[in-house]
Amino acid sequence: MTFRQIIGHNTQIKSLARAIAQQHQHHAYLFHGPKGVGKHTTALAYAATLLCSSPQIKTNWSDACGECISCHKVQTNQHPDLLLIRPEGQFIKIDQVRELIKQTFYRPYEAKFRVIILDNAHKVREEAGNALLKTLEEPSGETLFVLVTNQLSHLLGTIRSRSQSVRFGRLNEKEILKILDNLPEKFGTLTTPSLAEGSISRAIEVLTDEIFTHRKKLLHSLVKLQKSPLNKAFNFAEELHNSSTNLSLLLQMIITIYRDVLIVRETRHSNLLVHRDMKKEIIFFANNRSTKALLLDLDALLLAQRRILGNVNKKLLLYDLITTLRS
Repeated sequence: MTFRQIIGHNTQIKSLARAIAQQHQHHAYLFHGPKGVGKHTTALAYAATLLCSSPQIKTNWSDACGECISCHKVQTNQHPDLLLIRPEGQFIKIDQVRELIKQTFYRPYEAKFRVIILDNAHKVREEAGNALLKTLEEPSGETLFVLVTNQLSHLLGTIRSRSQSVRFGRLNEKEILKILDNLPEKFGTLTTPSLAEGSISRAIEVLTDEIFTHRKKLLHSLVKLQKSPLNKAFNFAEELHNSSTNLSLLLQMIITIYRDVLIVRETRHSNLLVHRDMKKEIIFFANNRSTKALLLDLDALLLAQRRILGNVNKKLLLYDLITTLRS
């Protein structure tokens, strides 16, 4: 992966490429932003450029060649000077951090630098984070860090303060479609790119999950919910619980539906809708639900979305949520 192959994030790419060309790269970068927008891909391109044996260098730009042995080693995760740290289980553990710290005591094996990428850096436990902190405070000139997270607020503040922040925003719809078209594995055509919400991983989920083809059925069930007896409402909750769709994706899909309904209710503008192909159904829902009720519905949905990140009985959560949406 090279910088020039990345679609989107032009400002971030130019800043990183310029820093390398001018040899002003920071010892630790913190790549943060929504899930699935290209943070990890950019981290690999950054590492490839630093480790490349024949980089393309201009006054304000440096990029990996993408063809040398070093670049191929980065692409196959076999470069001895690239360490990719991911959570083992739920967390990045103290033993993993101790091992990477030990590596910083040695000189790079093949390249001028060693690059350490911490994926899901917010999953560094406090003990491991404190161990990592000392290395970030007293960096060696040969070891460079890239911390990647989609949950910046969960990252230890001391680690955040010692890293150079690089924020990644959501991709636009044209970028989403172009990236999907360039992927070696074909997932089909995303007829409603707004459903991806600026994320490639979300786009792939939408294309490969049955929820995409059953959105209208889901919307009709939500509309009918308002007048359903309690036993039928609980049957709906049971259906959601037994669905093969990931609960996080399911809740996000419902949230986007309620968002669209609220937009139509308040503005009567349909050009801002995520589910533009269901405009008629969205308008009908908006005409039969008050703004106050929709805001309460969204509050309940967002609370449920936060709660599923913890240790919660998902079936009971859905029963509670559906009861709220029905009222």
